[in-house]
Amino acid sequence: MQLEPAQVCQFFDLGDPLRPLQAVSGGLSHRVWKLDATRGTYVVKEMNRFWDDPNWLPWVEQAWSFEQRALATGVLMPQPVVNLQTGSCLAEIPSGNERPHTVRVHEWVEADSVESSKPAAAGVAGQVGAILSVLHGMNVTDFIPAIVPGLETHGSDAWNEIAGEVASRGIAWSSGLTEAMGCIAEAEALVGAASLSNPAYLLTHGDIDQKNLLRRNGEVLLVDWDACNAMPARHELVRCALDLAGWASGRPDLRICEALLDSYIRSGGIFDSIKPDDFASAFKAHLDWIWFNIGRAMGNRVQADENRQLAMQLVPADLGQLQHMLDIAAQF
Repeated sequence: MQLEPAQVCQFFDLGDPLRPLQAVSGGLSHRVWKLDATRGTYVVKEMNRFWDDPNWLPWVEQAWSFEQRALATGVLMPQPVVNLQTGSCLAEIPSGNERPHTVRVHEWVEADSVESSKPAAAGVAGQVGAILSVLHGMNVTDFIPAIVPGLETHGSDAWNEIAGEVASRGIAWSSGLTEAMGCIAEAEALVGAASLSNPAYLLTHGDIDQKNLLRRNGEVLLVDWDACNAMPARHELVRCALDLAGWASGRPDLRICEALLDSYIRSGGIFDSIKPDDFASAFKAHLDWIWFNIGRAMGNRVQADENRQLAMQLVPADLGQLQHMLDIAAQF
C-alpha cells in the first residue's frame, strides 16, 4: 500500500492533509515527498531501510542524536519534526505488507538548491567552512564504534566476485566495471594506507556537498543528516572542500577550496595543509557508493524499479569519476 498523507499527519501530529503527497525529485537513496497540511508544509522522507542490516536503525538513531546537538549549537537546517508517540525521528507506518513504511519529517523550507554540476560560490564555501568548524568543535566522540565502518575496504576478492555476478547477468556496463578494477584497487590501497596511521574519529555530518545544501536569504542550510558518520575531521574537511570545488567532474577550482579552508581556520578550526591521507574518507565513500549502486542495479535494497534504473545510470558515471579523482589526489 502506498504511503498516505493522513498516516504521516497522524504519526507526526501535523493536522490534516490538504492534498495528496507531491513527489520531490533529486533523492538518490530515499523517496521524498512534499506534504501540505493544516499545521504547515513539510518534507517527508520515506527511508530506503536496510532490513537485513542490524546496524541500520542504531545508525539512524545515532545520526538523529547528532542532528539534535548540531541544531542546538545554531547550525542552520530545516526543523526536524519528532514522532510524538516515540520521541524518535522515525515512524513505522503500516503499509499493508510485511514491512511498514519507515518515515521521517522536516518542516518545508522555501530555499534555493546549490547546483551540483559546477563549483559552489565562494560565499557558500565560506559558510560551509564555518559550519564544519562548529561541527568539529563539538568534538562528539561518544559514538557507537561497532556501527562505524571506519576505513575498511571490500577487498579485491569481493570486487572480483561482484564483477563476475554483474557479468553473468549481462548488465551493460559489466566490462566497464572489470576495466575499472585497477582504479578500484588503487583507491582501496590509498584508504588502507591512511588507516594505518590510526587517525582520531569524531561524529559529524559526513556528506556535505552541493546536493545537501540550501540557500535562503543568503544563508546556507545543511540538510540530509541521516548519514551522519564518524571520521577524522581532516578527511571531512578536505573532502568537502574538493567537492564544493567541483573535483568529481572537472578540475577543482582551488579558490573555492581556499575559501572553505580559510573560513574553517578563521572560525576556530585547526588545519595546516592537504596531505595524501586526507583523501581516504572521500575514496572510501565513493567506493561504497559504487558498491551500493551495483547492488541496487541487481535489485538489492530497492524501494521500486525507479531505484534500480537510477543505479544503472549512476554506476558507469561514478566509475568514470574514480580515475579522475585519483588523478586529482595525485597532485597533492
